[in-house]
Amino acid sequence: MIIVGGELTEDMLDVQFNSSTAEFIAPLQMKANGGVLVIDDLGRQRFLPQRLFDRWIVPLEQKVDYLNAGVEARFATPCDAVIVFSTNLEPTELADDAVLRRLGYKIELRPLSVDLYFRVWSSVCDEMHVAFEQSPAQLRADQNVSRL
Repeated sequence: MIIVGGELTEDMLDVQFNSSTAEFIAPLQMKANGGVLVIDDLGRQRFLPQRLFDRWIVPLEQKVDYLNAGVEARFATPCDAVIVFSTNLEPTELADDAVLRRLGYKIELRPLSVDLYFRVWSSVCDEMHVAFEQSPAQLRADQNVSRL
């Protein structure tokens, strides 16, 4: 699993050459092959999200990426990573309808209600054999905090 956020730059998606070591460095999607590439906080990168999506059209649809290593070395490589984009921005602010249609799944996550949160927490405590105690006074205080 590779996770990047606001520090992601366009050149991180291309083969890089380290002149100090005379080595080529694989791009992020190649490092994530067979796993997951999470692009967190989409829209906070130093380049437009549309450019990122344009870069991913072929790899997402054809499962192949075309990379350059030097002036005359162009090659195809499998692109078999699950790409996850996460953001707190509206998807329509980041991409047009054509791009959004190409994304296989779009899942909106909202905060849990206080009741559901405590049911999940209680279940996890039961599973881990840890005592869970929630006093009514604490529950009321937590509900007031969640409304702020």
